[in-house]
Amino acid sequence: MPIKHYLKREELNALRAIPLEDVLLITQCKRDEHDKKKWKTPQGTISVDKQKFYPWSSNRGGGGAIDLAMYLFQSNVSDSIYHLKQLLPTNSMTTVPQPSLKIQNQQSVQKIFYPPAEDEKRLMQAVQYLVYERALPLQSFAHLIHKRVIYADSRGNVVFLLLGKNKTIVGAELRGTGSISFKGMYSGSKKNLGFFYTGNPESKKAILCESGIDAVSCSLLIPNSVYISTSGANSKPHCLPILLQRGFEVYCGYDLDEKGETTAQIMIETNPDVKRLRPKNNDWNEDLKSRR
Repeated sequence: MPIKHYLKREELNALRAIPLEDVLLITQCKRDEHDKKKWKTPQGTISVDKQKFYPWSSNRGGGGAIDLAMYLFQSNVSDSIYHLKQLLPTNSMTTVPQPSLKIQNQQSVQKIFYPPAEDEKRLMQAVQYLVYERALPLQSFAHLIHKRVIYADSRGNVVFLLLGKNKTIVGAELRGTGSISFKGMYSGSKKNLGFFYTGNPESKKAILCESGIDAVSCSLLIPNSVYISTSGANSKPHCLPILLQRGFEVYCGYDLDEKGETTAQIMIETNPDVKRLRPKNNDWNEDLKSRR
């Protein structure tokens, strides 16, 4: 169900009433030095007059923050609302328009991450890749799709969101689903602030993996744990001190290759409470596929 159906009318009105300059600042658009109403955006130059904006490349403009988000992200209404809710602080969602975010310094603006836009038309492509190419049963990640923690972007990549404090989105792993193998991080991701995870939230056992796909794969092979992707082999992942402080039994489940072994060894030498857990093959997804 589209996000907009979950919002009350007053919440939608509050979103529309967010100052356009706030949205432009948060998305790192640049104001023209000579014309305060002119802004340079990834989609081209626009002019802004209070809550109206006019693209220079088109005779048709728009009004309100939702319309502007649709223009900036080239996305539909639901995805644009989703982006606004992730980008802007909760006090901007009240029914009374809040003071402009211009009082924030530039450093705080730069720290905000916005993920790739969701493309529902590409979702089936992503699902088929995970099921047929990666041997992941749909029921193992369907709940993550429902929560929009896993989705497809406009290029058909599988997106695994990294969540930080208060479940704020701080990054995204990308996995290509085409004929050419591709994996990487979405531009602006901050792996030092959060991570992708799945599993039993009541468990006190955590397994660190190198990717979102490995985390979901491991959940099918070793039950009743929390499975965390550190988005690559990292001897000092952001989540480790948090897990140890909270009394988790932590296992380093990095790949069975030179980098995975070396990184795991450094982690364990620094944190003796961490134990090594090795996949039988190179990684957990290969272990899962070997069972087919």
